[in-house]
Amino acid sequence: MEKPLYEEMFRLEGTHWWFVGRRKVLFALLRQYLKKLRPDVSRPSICDIGTGCGLNLAELSREYDVTGMDVSDEAIAFCRQRGGKVIKGRLPDSVPFSAGSFDAVLLLDVLEHVEQDQEALTSASRIIDDGGLVIATVPAYPRLWTKRDDFHGHRRRYTRREFAKVIREAGLRVVLLTYFNTILFLPAAATRLAQRVTRTDRYGPDLALPGRHINRLLTGAFSLERFILPRTALPFGLSLLCVARKPLSAPDTSRETRF
Repeated sequence: MEKPLYEEMFRLEGTHWWFVGRRKVLFALLRQYLKKLRPDVSRPSICDIGTGCGLNLAELSREYDVTGMDVSDEAIAFCRQRGGKVIKGRLPDSVPFSAGSFDAVLLLDVLEHVEQDQEALTSASRIIDDGGLVIATVPAYPRLWTKRDDFHGHRRRYTRREFAKVIREAGLRVVLLTYFNTILFLPAAATRLAQRVTRTDRYGPDLALPGRHINRLLTGAFSLERFILPRTALPFGLSLLCVARKPLSAPDTSRETRF
């Protein structure tokens, strides 16, 4: 990703409805599944891979022992402005953690940036303890591609089938596979398609903070999904979300957590 994108993220991720609503959804799922997976651990260990500008690290550190990893010097500098613990590394071939170091790994809008996405996920899962958790998100629907995807450094948007294949081939067991950002899907998808048809999409930063009341309304609408996803998968949305578990290596499966 380019430096202007990190600057945009650093400026907006604390207040913009997309960032705030997304955190509420993902952190609620993380909390739910870690309680089932590690009920006796007071502060589970988490690695946030591709941690961006570090607000996730700051928020997660209230409940977890969290470490970030990113390949970008710009991202690491922004993370350190927020006091986050972050180490430079790259998927799939330069991950600076030993096997089984963490209870969970987050890959939030990361795999679409990596040429070897299945190898990257396999490498990330190596640093999770047996039975540990992976939460990964990717952008959905190749037909929604715009120049903003180019600006973000995306290599692909995923179909549900493609994403499921990557998860399975990385040796992980799917717990939940769903679309999300569903409630706001129709207007956002219509805007993206219209931009493609009219050629009005542009390469460069384009996020702006809406007015306070609109921003609050959109945040509330997006974050409602944290109450839906624990009960049912959603049939469409701007993004795909997978909660997956690393299988136990021991033949005795009595320790496995059933979700």
